[in-house]
Amino acid sequence: MTKERLIIIGSLSALALAVAFLIMPALDSLNADRQFVAEKKSTLEQITSFNQKIEEMNRQYKAEELERLLSILPKEEELPSLLIQLEALATGNGLIMESVDFSEIAQTSETAPPRPSPELQNVFPQSQETSGESASLNPQEVQSALYKILAVRLKLSGGYGAFKNYLQAVEKNLRLMDVSSLDLNTSSGTAQNFAFSVNLQVYYQ
Repeated sequence: MTKERLIIIGSLSALALAVAFLIMPALDSLNADRQFVAEKKSTLEQITSFNQKIEEMNRQYKAEELERLLSILPKEEELPSLLIQLEALATGNGLIMESVDFSEIAQTSETAPPRPSPELQNVFPQSQETSGESASLNPQEVQSALYKILAVRLKLSGGYGAFKNYLQAVEKNLRLMDVSSLDLNTSSGTAQNFAFSVNLQVYYQ
């Protein structure tokens, strides 16, 4: 065997060893890295999708909370909607709404503000606390900045039990309203039917 052949055989053997011990492990490592990257990419896509769902849920939750807040304390008087609610409260509890009258309660420094309901205090807890700039305002100015009050005078007729249920329904109604006074007229009623006068305070922004 000539010297040249020995050199060629040695070179081929060295190349084979290099492929076996250097290149093949590198290729295996590259394939493993590609698989690792693919797995991480899939995980990242899942995390991104999850975060998007969370953001969408947050937006939906905020929208629902805003809608609920506007139902509790609308930005305007919304008399048509209020009239429907008052009629539903009466008929839903077995009463007849004979008449209804609306008027805004003027809030001035000469008149003490009506005491807000506990529900309204929960919506605007800062109305019970004054700090910073609001500390320089009197209670009427603070209240007027937070909400307005609509006076509602109702004439109802029906049974006494139905009227008790009506008062409970008013207390649980989504839109904030308080009973400021009521009167039972027995002279115009019968043993099963009475005439009721109810004054409500309905709140709005």
